Order: sequence, then C-alpha cells, then structure tokens
Amino acid sequence: MQTWSQWVLGGHIIAFVFWSAALFGMAGLLVHHAQAAKENDALGCARFSIMEKRLFRGIMSPAMLAVVAFGILLIVLNTGVLTRGWLYIKAALVIILIGHQHFCLAQIKRLAANQGHSPLYYRALAIVPAVLVVAIILLSVLRPY
Repeated sequence: MQTWSQWVLGGHIIAFVFWSAALFGMAGLLVHHAQAAKENDALGCARFSIMEKRLFRGIMSPAMLAVVAFGILLIVLNTGVLTRGWLYIKAALVIILIGHQHFCLAQIKRLAANQGHSPLYYRALAIVPAVLVVAIILLSVLRPY
C-alpha cells in the first residue's frame, strides 16, 4: 500500500517534468521569435507571442507552483530532511530556476515590444535551465550530504 508521501513525491516529479519541458520549450520559442523579428516577419512574431504567453500561463507557471507546493508538502511529511544540506542547495537552485522563468517573461515582453536580443542570445540562454535541471535532479537522487 502506498503512503501519502509517495503520492506527493509522484506529483512533485510529474510537475517537475512538465515545468522542465515548458522551460526548454520556451527557450526554443524565444529563439524562433527572435529569428522572426530579425527577418521582419510580423505575422510570425505575433504567432510566437501568443504561443509564449500560452506556454507561460498555461503550463509553465502552474507546473512551477505545483513543484513548489508538492516540495513543501514533502518537507512537511518528512521534517527530518531539514537537517540535510542538499535540500538547501536544491531549494536555492529552484529559486534560481524560478528567477529564470521570470527572466523569460521579461524577454517575452521585450520581444513583443520588438526590443529583443539576437537568436544567438536566446540559444545561449537555453543552457541555463538545462544546467539547473541536471543539478537539481542529481541533488535529489544522490543526496550527497
């Protein structure tokens, strides 16, 4: 029989998968939007703006909120984890990832105002969530200290 914490952990993992996928997808949309802006493709820019907003509001933000809620609930169900150093590093990385998400929102607004950066800039920006997601997963699985 499963315990409540197993169900909560499952929800936490599922939400993290959705959030990660949305972050990676947003990076691609920003690259393509910047390319459309570079080519003066107004229709493409409008289309990418709609897709970015829908991804941010419809998947990315709800998934991020679910990750945080399930994470807090996991801590409440197992307060002993508060003595482990890896948890605090993981929490700091999650906060940085939340900051990155809101930086993406600022970039969505910049691109909508035709003040975005080059496609290369957004390709480089895509590395940030990849590194953070790998570090968070490794900390969660290895629990080094």
